[in-house]
Amino acid sequence: MLLAKTVNEIKSVLTIIFNKSIQEGTLPDPWKKANVCPIFKKGSRKDPSNYRPISLTSVPSKILQRIVRDEIVKHMDTNNLFTKEQHGFRQGRSCTTQLLECLEDWTISMDEGHNTDVIYLDFSKAFDKKLCHASLKCLLTTPNFTNKYLLRVAEQELQNSIDKMVKWAENWLMTLNLTKCKHMEIGNNEKTSQYNIRNESSNITIQKVSTEKDLGVIIDEKLNFSEQAKHSSTKRKSYHGSNF
Repeated sequence: MLLAKTVNEIKSVLTIIFNKSIQEGTLPDPWKKANVCPIFKKGSRKDPSNYRPISLTSVPSKILQRIVRDEIVKHMDTNNLFTKEQHGFRQGRSCTTQLLECLEDWTISMDEGHNTDVIYLDFSKAFDKKLCHASLKCLLTTPNFTNKYLLRVAEQELQNSIDKMVKWAENWLMTLNLTKCKHMEIGNNEKTSQYNIRNESSNITIQKVSTEKDLGVIIDEKLNFSEQAKHSSTKRKSYHGSNF
């Protein structure tokens, strides 16, 4: 509110600070400080791991962050550097469009009489990780995985893709939450496939499930959405406080 009321008085000063920050690759020390607010997720409230830390940083640093972000996205769009599978953080695309596109592919595959193996990988505290500048610079030049949910490929090729993802996670100190990694085989044919999360010290079979919540929607192996309908009905009854 204060910045909005004093924008004409401080805009030239902020412009100088922003330009100097970008040129030198540094931030003013006060902008690096944050008030951390723990947000409860689920489970026991006595367990600190059940809270997600939310950092409240200074408004000027957020403005600079948005400026840099917009310029990067503009560069990526102008030079067609995004893959067509990239839905997050893009104008006109979202988690919803990503899910709809996946559902379309899965439905077509089922209609053609095929099964589709879907692998859900979950990273522990993915947004809490800190990367040094050198690692981040290297990460930005590393080719991305472009297999959209690793769809419709041979089983061995899919396992190889999982192995590559596990190796990538290890290289970048990202920890997979094995209890939340799931495998669902969508289709009407006999289901026999099995996939593993493996490295030099372990080989763990990914838990196979018949339903999984994907971006808030319960997906089932037959794509009939019966579990989602049941969940929505129960939630609606609870909301209205009545049984009918």
